[in-house]
Amino acid sequence: MTNLKQIIKGARYVVPRGGLDYYVGMKLAWNGWMSWDKVFRTKGYARFAKYFEEMPEEQYEDELRKQFDSVLCQFPDKYVDHPQTFNEKIQWLKIHDRNPLKARLADKYLVREWITEQIGGQYLVPLVGGPWKSADEIDFDQLPDRFVLKANHGSGMNLIVKDKSRLDIKHARRLCRTWLKVVNGCIGMETHYFHIPRVLIAEQYMEDENGELNDYKVFNFNGEPKVIQVDFDRFVDHHRNLYTTDWELIKGEIKCASDPGHEIARPEILDEMLRVAQKLSEPFLHVRTDFYLINNRLYFGEMTFTHGGGTEKFNPPSLGKEFGDWLRIVNRGGYFRGKGFALLVRMEDKPANRATGGSLTDYKVHCFNGVPRIVQVIGDRDLQTHKAHEAFFDTSWKRNGLMYHTYDDYAYDPAPPTCLDEMLSIAEKLSKEFIYVRIDLYAVQGHVRLGEMTFTPAGGTGKWGGGKWSGGQEANLEVGRMMRLPQA
Repeated sequence: MTNLKQIIKGARYVVPRGGLDYYVGMKLAWNGWMSWDKVFRTKGYARFAKYFEEMPEEQYEDELRKQFDSVLCQFPDKYVDHPQTFNEKIQWLKIHDRNPLKARLADKYLVREWITEQIGGQYLVPLVGGPWKSADEIDFDQLPDRFVLKANHGSGMNLIVKDKSRLDIKHARRLCRTWLKVVNGCIGMETHYFHIPRVLIAEQYMEDENGELNDYKVFNFNGEPKVIQVDFDRFVDHHRNLYTTDWELIKGEIKCASDPGHEIARPEILDEMLRVAQKLSEPFLHVRTDFYLINNRLYFGEMTFTHGGGTEKFNPPSLGKEFGDWLRIVNRGGYFRGKGFALLVRMEDKPANRATGGSLTDYKVHCFNGVPRIVQVIGDRDLQTHKAHEAFFDTSWKRNGLMYHTYDDYAYDPAPPTCLDEMLSIAEKLSKEFIYVRIDLYAVQGHVRLGEMTFTPAGGTGKWGGGKWSGGQEANLEVGRMMRLPQA
């Protein structure tokens, strides 16, 4: 009777949004009785996907609650309002941590540029074809004998080609057309997938010396790697083992069975893997960073922000609670978008602020023609009176005496942040395409955090002064000389 009730509740949710053909196909595919390829070609799925593509963001939370009460058969308030376990906190993040960067990094094509910027292109699996916007654009004659064809906007949409001479090209094109119809993440409300521009790519076929490809998935919590999940025998009898960062086997499972008897040697470059994972995960409360090891060389796989949609079963359940304890979401915040504006709100953890007396020091780097020239420091903020102190330095941290007549001048010289060189490097990289931009940065527990980029401070009406300049006009001229305008 319980299963019948669940089927009826699921149908009441899916059918009005898509159709009966999609709901029946979805249930068959979940039980392995029908291929998802056929399900995604139904008219009902097309209507279902369009419903989520056109959904306004303010509806996301309500939709997630409805899904957990029907299709996913869970109690929504427990998951969304009072999260304790890993899966529960993943649901909280779906609503309260909609960082727009996630969509870019979940894109298997666009993430390549970001990976190159962060850790270097040597970690990327070589691209051998694409991007293609349609299946008809693919010239299979130009592809190597072995490659992996995949869509950029989700999981499971890949075709491994070990011998191109045996490839059914007609079937491959049909498969690709189906992938391009998929709006990933509808069930589970993984909204960062909804609006990824869908393309096809081909990557170099990779395997290790044993003809296999083990997948090392590093779970990172608040910028710290904690667990490595290794998937093996994925296409035969899928197993996964869990390891600590010291490579000790964890007695527990996530969805798939573990095999303690299957010995997986500690990678020789484990320290490098963890270092790279930490670097990539720094901007996020949680992300899973996936890697491959080929001939003792590390390759980046993908970044996943909502592992298993936050629905995979932990055994024992206490393991899910332990994962949840690692994921600290005491900071409340969110991403909000309206007509003509977007707002990202994040409250910092209290430990991160104690070194600055409960407030963050703001380092505003003024860059002229791609070169950082002035560092404006604003600190000692009083959130009630809106008072603060400010000082201006050159990039060697020599105080230049400028004032902006916004806050009181510091009576002493604030010490430079320990990450000043990194700040200046970031500012230079971000400003290289602009005649002028101010890059606002924070130093939190030794890490650099981006605040904003401002191209017209105070609309160009701010009052400069101080130092060797007796009047604001002279100071304005001196700062203006740092900016080279293009010749008319």
